[in-house]
Amino acid sequence: MAEIMTYDSTNDSVVMESIASDEAESLAIGEELIAQQEQRLAGKYKNAQELEKAYLELQSKLGAQEQSSEPEQASEEPAEETADEVVDFLWEVNDEYEKTGGKLSAETMEKFSNMSSQDLVEAFFRYQDTVEKAPAAQGVELSDA
Repeated sequence: MAEIMTYDSTNDSVVMESIASDEAESLAIGEELIAQQEQRLAGKYKNAQELEKAYLELQSKLGAQEQSSEPEQASEEPAEETADEVVDFLWEVNDEYEKTGGKLSAETMEKFSNMSSQDLVEAFFRYQDTVEKAPAAQGVELSDA
């Protein structure tokens, strides 16, 4: 049979001193790193000049983004108005389709061909939203007969 031997290192002074010295060394390194980081401005910059330089770079980047986003907003507003016109046009097409028994005029088809397909698809989905929100048509009451 095999014998099992155990070793309890809690009473061994050499092992305990080694662990204590390792912990002390680790603690000293950690404290030194914390002291170095606390000496830096904002935890990153060695001096005020580096901090100021970084601030100015960030400010110029944010200013450039604001300037580029303003024309985009201006260009989006007319697109929304145009899109609403397209939705109105789709309502007119729907009315024409119902009045003519499922036929559309050449003029209406011409307007469709002049539209961009992307604008038309987006307007169609907005049109569907307005159809869902519109009050339901009065239904015919059915009798048991």
